[in-house]
Amino acid sequence: MTQVVRPFRPGDERACEQLLRGLPEWFGIESALVDYARATTELPTLMAQQDGENVGFLSLRQHNPSSAEIHCLAVRRDQHGRGWGRRLVEESVRTLVAPTTEFLQVKTLGPSRPDENYAATREFYLRLGFLPLEENQLWGEANPCLILVQSLRHGPLRSPLLALQELYAEVDQSAGSLHEKLSDRLQCRRGCASCCQDDLRVFEIEAENIRRRQRTLLEREAAGPVGGCAFLDAQGACRIYSDRPYVCRTQGLPLRWLDETDRGEVAEFRDICPLNEEEGPPVETLPESDCWTLGPIEDRLAALQAAFGPPGQRVALRSLFRDSKEPPQD
Repeated sequence: MTQVVRPFRPGDERACEQLLRGLPEWFGIESALVDYARATTELPTLMAQQDGENVGFLSLRQHNPSSAEIHCLAVRRDQHGRGWGRRLVEESVRTLVAPTTEFLQVKTLGPSRPDENYAATREFYLRLGFLPLEENQLWGEANPCLILVQSLRHGPLRSPLLALQELYAEVDQSAGSLHEKLSDRLQCRRGCASCCQDDLRVFEIEAENIRRRQRTLLEREAAGPVGGCAFLDAQGACRIYSDRPYVCRTQGLPLRWLDETDRGEVAEFRDICPLNEEEGPPVETLPESDCWTLGPIEDRLAALQAAFGPPGQRVALRSLFRDSKEPPQD
């Protein structure tokens, strides 16, 4: 049995309409049904398939950079209770919502109008961690509207991409303090690109963060010349500096890490960019607090990748451009 959740494709709107017509208890108003089906061609939509058959879909509306809404979610009747709804919602948080989205909402029929089918719908969203915000008369007195919301920063559906931004902010604060403390020896500045290598590969979650935040650049601009990082401009400056990967945020700092020696003993190792080696005392004599310790942040980043997609999956930065050639591998 093959089960997949995939992006919407042209022509899928007919399958979405058929799915809605198979659920008259929820989608019995013809005009609303037609609008929901039509919206799949305009809004980001995911399709659920089992052995090639469409069994469900979810459409999402991004209201603003901080808020998104599940516009429509439908699962074929014979597939209810098999995890498709949860999977569609979780995948929408992973791949559809903007990386800055703080809140996800959904509207459904309120409890002041008793209905066993919508009671099950409300229970489904409550199990996913949504909380009721208010019931209003958006749809008229006969159809009370219940708004449910969830924080993607703190709720069960916590967005890995939002967590990545929090990790970056933490790294920037700590690395910035080290840069300030070691400013007399560090030569790092705009245009210094000796550490910007062309063969850099990052976790898929970091690649997806760049895809979403730098969509226009990736579509309209060309990758930099092979030999240097694809995101360098003609002056050697980073074109995605605010969205650069983790490894780029600590370049130039004195690094320390623990590893096994040839004799199997755990030892400390240190390194620093050659351009930053001449000024100041030898890196081996620096206090531990004056070094960036490798390991803890890498472990947290790997955990975010595991929550986002296949553990360990990496992507070449150059491959993010529409027309790109990856550098040759050694």
